[in-house]
Amino acid sequence: MGRPTESRVKKRQAALLFVFFFVLGAAAYRLIDSALLPTGLVKPAAEAAAYARKLAVEQPDDAQLRAGAVAGVLQALGDPYAQYFPPKDADEFNKALTGEYVGIGAEVDIQDGYLVIVTPLERSPALKAGLTPGDRITAIGTTSTFERPIAECISLLQGTPGTPVSVTVEREGVDEPFDVEIERDDIVSSAVRGFRREPGDGDWEYLIDPERGIAFVRLTSVTPRAAEQLEGALARIAERATNGGLKGLVLDMRDNPGGDLHGAVDVGSLFLDGETIVSVRGRDGRDTMNHDAKPGEALPGVPIAVLVDALSASAAEVLAGAMQDHERAIVIGERTLGKGTVQSVIPLQTEAGAYIKFTTQLWYMPSGRQIHRDEDAETWGVDPTPGFAFTETRTARGQRIRARRPFDIIPSSMGEGLESPEQRWTDPEWIENELADPTLAAALRAVRDRAATGSWTPVVALDAPVTLGDDELDLWPDTAEVGGGELIVRDLEGDVVSRLRIIGEDLEQFLVAAGVEPIDDEAEDEPDESGSE
Repeated sequence: MGRPTESRVKKRQAALLFVFFFVLGAAAYRLIDSALLPTGLVKPAAEAAAYARKLAVEQPDDAQLRAGAVAGVLQALGDPYAQYFPPKDADEFNKALTGEYVGIGAEVDIQDGYLVIVTPLERSPALKAGLTPGDRITAIGTTSTFERPIAECISLLQGTPGTPVSVTVEREGVDEPFDVEIERDDIVSSAVRGFRREPGDGDWEYLIDPERGIAFVRLTSVTPRAAEQLEGALARIAERATNGGLKGLVLDMRDNPGGDLHGAVDVGSLFLDGETIVSVRGRDGRDTMNHDAKPGEALPGVPIAVLVDALSASAAEVLAGAMQDHERAIVIGERTLGKGTVQSVIPLQTEAGAYIKFTTQLWYMPSGRQIHRDEDAETWGVDPTPGFAFTETRTARGQRIRARRPFDIIPSSMGEGLESPEQRWTDPEWIENELADPTLAAALRAVRDRAATGSWTPVVALDAPVTLGDDELDLWPDTAEVGGGELIVRDLEGDVVSRLRIIGEDLEQFLVAAGVEPIDDEAEDEPDESGSE
């Protein structure tokens, strides 16, 4: 599922296992008078808790009883996105929504039992302190990282802005371990990426075809600050597109799980001029509201190709659908996930720091189409523009994700591959074959043709999408119901390093993309554990 970042392990779990819009309940809901609570619900729950506290063979924990009662109410809704967040999870929940935290700013992994730096983030404390990809962190302060869960290591790296944390580093080519002191700071994870990183400060490169003035931008999620970050990327592109300015943009929203509704509207305002981006409607059509783009746009007249796939969801679908409906962009790829519901996050007045989240609205495209995927739906999501449909198998998706991972790492010098002749980003054939990304190759060709001729030329048959990849890998039978089960992660020694409750519907796709395969039942002893592994 990609490499976990230093403070985003739980963000990965939240963003990959379920996708949602975020509407802050404190601003949207009036205080609830306790007298209005249904006594028929409250009294039986309180009575059951009282009996449990008095008679259960093991003394129950009040916090667990409270969490169970709230979770039971949400479960009764039959809403797959309903969830209770107790106070202890509130900080991680907010990080998942905003991408903001306090730490050293690095993507990390566990290798050979130790914490390893995959890459520092751009302009981060880790980068300023001199940490480089591949550095093995053997200790954080006086605590060894060996065989310590990654979430625990991450917790040790986090703290208060301005406070120091010391790490012990083993580096290839250096004989002895050495200590590095890093000053923690506020970190804002960028939802906006380019096609590769630059050495030095780790900024992204966006001009994938400088001679023709074509840029490539990945929007990996829709956070409240995504529009601000994207606007900064566009300004950087404008500064560097000296050969006639920007002539075309490829906006990649594949694997984008969505995020914040208002963030989606802000991003849409960069590309649309006052048009409606999305409409939301509550129960029985109540609380209908149109969300319109602000007047003016950042790239008037510049042709745009939006890339989507079957994992592009919620806020990503809002953006793709709005730009397609208003004929501001073509959509290349495959039909999106069809997650067209809005979740409200509401702080509980009776438990400080706790939140509940459940579905309160549906969203509609500017055309009026409601694209949420109901159980019996035959159509859903945002479809690619005719002539630009690519269906990507899970195996092909995994190959694409793995092929591009090296380019997300900050190189320590210009000599480490950036000028290598093997990298031919302006060559669609190289992108298709070496990066395993025919969809991006087709988008680059299409935007070039549109910039040169003024019209979009279909790249595939209008009525027959191209299927990318074969040898589809199935991790479990399609009839298996894993929702509500467990995902158990073991290290090389067979010890459990994490147990995760499965709350989403698309876990198999992400696991295949991350690079896993089934264990041969005849060759391996099955662990004495329940759940999926």
